[in-house]
Amino acid sequence: MHPSTVTVHARDFYDIVIVGAGPSSLAMSARLREPYPTAIYTDVEHQRFSFLRKHGVSVQTRTHKDLKQPRRANASSPRSFSPRIAVLDQCEANWMANWRAQFESFGITHLRSPMFFHGHPDIEAMQAYAHRMGREDELVEICGIVGQEKSKHQQKRKRGKKLPRTDINERGISDDPGMALYTTSGRIIGAKVVIFAAGIGTQPCLPDFVSTTPHDTRAHVTHTSEMTGAECGQTFLPPRISSAISIRPTSAVVIGGGLTSAQIVDRLVQSGVEKVYLVCRSHIKVKHFDFGLDWVSKYKNVKKAAFWNEEDMSARMRMIKEAREGGSVNPVYYNRLKKLVDEGRLEILSGQVVREAHWSDEAGWELKLCEGEAHPDSDRDVEGVDHIWCATGSAPDISTIRCLQTIRETHPIGYCDGLPCLTDDLQWNGELPLFVIGGFAALHIGPTAYNLEGGRAAAERVAQRLESVLLGFQDHGNVAEFYSDPRNSNFFDPLDDSDG
Repeated sequence: MHPSTVTVHARDFYDIVIVGAGPSSLAMSARLREPYPTAIYTDVEHQRFSFLRKHGVSVQTRTHKDLKQPRRANASSPRSFSPRIAVLDQCEANWMANWRAQFESFGITHLRSPMFFHGHPDIEAMQAYAHRMGREDELVEICGIVGQEKSKHQQKRKRGKKLPRTDINERGISDDPGMALYTTSGRIIGAKVVIFAAGIGTQPCLPDFVSTTPHDTRAHVTHTSEMTGAECGQTFLPPRISSAISIRPTSAVVIGGGLTSAQIVDRLVQSGVEKVYLVCRSHIKVKHFDFGLDWVSKYKNVKKAAFWNEEDMSARMRMIKEAREGGSVNPVYYNRLKKLVDEGRLEILSGQVVREAHWSDEAGWELKLCEGEAHPDSDRDVEGVDHIWCATGSAPDISTIRCLQTIRETHPIGYCDGLPCLTDDLQWNGELPLFVIGGFAALHIGPTAYNLEGGRAAAERVAQRLESVLLGFQDHGNVAEFYSDPRNSNFFDPLDDSDG
């Protein structure tokens, strides 16, 4: 089907449209609105400009003699363009809707991230904010970190031999001047550039027994991907447990070995569930972060350089998986789990998988566990379970993103384990004005792409490319015409109709 020409009036045409309103989108928006980006100024100059901007002082900076290109001197005009930005999101018209809902649902009070993991372009912005607002007591020290990182020599010895190197529906595109996005509300939005910043939790990884569970009993199993958006506003406990807590002892099973599973266990016990079983395929790994310290410590550039110098995307994917090592629990929640075990409220069943599951309206779930496929006969029964939570994660697969279907068909690129092979600037290809940030950019950012620091790093890369892309567009007056393909509908709606 040949794409048709669509006319979009100026009020619906933006320089940049960001799809998603989560942490990566917020980091991108903050970077685009930052008048003194770190790509132009040093950290010291950036902090000085922030102070001057706050207090309304205008001065000029001195250039360094040893630099071939002098730094921009006028603090009052640091940027040559100010793009008009719109943000689209599938949830409520506010930033971080899913995050806030999940934090409330899981009872999360702190992220397991250092203070410099945030979306602001200034790496010390969070610490400065906490000091300015008198909230420094909310910053919790992460003990056992400093001094635990491996030096370059230690990492070299560990590596051994070097790896061999080898080789919204947001769908309208045009040669010039932009892209078209169709929302579920029927609105057509035009953009010179689109930045896809939605999450990656598209394909829930469900245990095998769930696929054989009858449809009428599926309501008694919850995957964490179902606890987002509007669902998070509902009561954390399902009706069967919430109505029975005051009448009889209740029990629940949580499947998974990561931090989310520990948070669900803790929340269930706080909510009054008498007994919780935590079923883990392997032993619980205790880590401060969901990747090794060598990716965030003072030696992190060694890891990142090795990652970026690797040209084979499958080798990069292996490095990502090795760095993340599956799910892990930080020391704070691990100590909570041990306390619950001592109190008799929790039983951790390590090295177990669910082999069979049967539901009865009278007795609840009856589960048969075994020690993996290698020991199918080592059964352990768990009976009288009221509900099952699956904290088993999701597999990133950009082919399941409906709003990118036409883009994938008309502008095919390479993929590796569900992740797109982008340009170094995180552009879809060298021509299409579409950028991808967040977890889907992991092949180019590294293991930290799924975290707050990765969002900031991706925003910096895209921002450095955007100015040249936007300056390449011609002004088409009040009406912009470009091609689009109206075959699919977008599930994203505007977060804010005002200018960015």
